[in-house]
Amino acid sequence: MNMKGVISTIELNTARVKFPELDDSISYKLKIAAHVNMNDLKINDEILVCFFNSNLESGIIMAKI
Repeated sequence: MNMKGVISTIELNTARVKFPELDDSISYKLKIAAHVNMNDLKINDEILVCFFNSNLESGIIMAKI
């Protein structure tokens, strides 16, 4: 499942993501894909997340939009 969201917090090589379409639900810490430049990510940036299941626990940030 792919979803669009915004960066809520950034910590080392992980981030939490807020999903406005899901009543501003916030994900668990998600890893950031190796090809995504960490220096370009900032709080409130719009990003694309790929989830491995139907919850907000297991996934990866794939791109900055």
